[in-house]
Amino acid sequence: MKKRSIALALCCAFLCTPVSAKTFVGVLYPLFGPIAAFGLVDLVSELKSMPDVEVVSYLHQAWPRLVDDINRQPSGTHTLIIGYSLGANNAVLVANRVTHVDSIIALQPSMFTLNPTVTGDVGRIVEMYNPNPLMTFGGMGSRRLVGANIEYVVNNDTHLGAQYNSEFRSLVKAEIARLSAEDQSTTNGSISPETSILSAQYPPPKPPNVDYAPALDPSPASSPRRPDGYPHSGPGVQAAQERGTVVAALPPEYQPESGSAKTLSPRFQRTMVDYSTVEPPGTIIIDTPNTYLYLMMGHGKALRYGIGVGREGFTWSGTEHISRMKEWPDWFPPQEMIKRQPYLPRFMAGGETNPLGARAMYLGNTQFRIHGTNQPSTIGSFVSSGCIRLTNDDVADLYNRVTIGTTVVVLPGANTAASQLLPRR
Repeated sequence: MKKRSIALALCCAFLCTPVSAKTFVGVLYPLFGPIAAFGLVDLVSELKSMPDVEVVSYLHQAWPRLVDDINRQPSGTHTLIIGYSLGANNAVLVANRVTHVDSIIALQPSMFTLNPTVTGDVGRIVEMYNPNPLMTFGGMGSRRLVGANIEYVVNNDTHLGAQYNSEFRSLVKAEIARLSAEDQSTTNGSISPETSILSAQYPPPKPPNVDYAPALDPSPASSPRRPDGYPHSGPGVQAAQERGTVVAALPPEYQPESGSAKTLSPRFQRTMVDYSTVEPPGTIIIDTPNTYLYLMMGHGKALRYGIGVGREGFTWSGTEHISRMKEWPDWFPPQEMIKRQPYLPRFMAGGETNPLGARAMYLGNTQFRIHGTNQPSTIGSFVSSGCIRLTNDDVADLYNRVTIGTTVVVLPGANTAASQLLPRR
């Protein structure tokens, strides 16, 4: 995890802008707030990028504010509470004081506080905890909440390490996607394809004493490692047959290519070229009409990559900065895309079959990304909804060369193969 990403997410953790959202997510931090929960801060940052979702964070002792915020939500809004440590215990206090909560996900409730019984109207409660007190600082994270129909999931995480658990993070995203799919099925009066896809992708939680998939190796690599260790490809999260169900439901333009890998045209293969520009080293320049991405190396040189760009009506130009970086990213089709293509899944776990490929670099507060692809033959084509795609090998190489804050300049639509940018004011 990059330090700048943590710092940026930490600064934004308590900032919230009221929006019209179908799902309201309240996050209750543990003792010492986000300072002790960098993993949860990072997850909150990811959740804020999901369409039709409002995410608000609270210190655990500020749970009465969450009660007020839930009570102020308009009719029809789904509510999800995520609580970690003391925040998990206080999620019960919130549930007991509001009319209804759709879901609570409680992560290692603390031993050092009251443990009230759940008496409120809660649609679903899932608790992940470790019963071994030696692994949770004297039992700090081993308490089980009390109430009817609580789904207990046992893991072997330390108290501080639990927030990075891949199953916990996937469960949160899947629960939000499930609530969103309920909106779709209610509107149509029947179970939608997305609902059945999500049900297949995320079956009911496993019984206690199960093994968890290994975490993704965070160390950088020159080429993307096959996501065998990626949390979404492990047991208990998304079996191969279930992933196949989701992939089979994708429309042709998002289907992963099968068979032996096709050789990339020589003109689109990664290479060092001469490139004269006033932009400083480290800047990314997107040459949309010629389907090239240039990474400025200094001294009149640039590393050139072949790319796929936006189809007619979806190209854009301007200057942005990389605001977030993710390995094997999950795919949340933005609301505008869902309106155009309502048959798309609301969520697809990261992996080799995912349309975002091996890496994603998010651009500012926009919906655009530089990412990999499950269709390498589309490099050199105008095929996307505005995002910039590279082969998985190339996007992994670029990912390892840039950082959060990197400037990305997207040239306008005129032929700019030999253009020189003017200084930005």
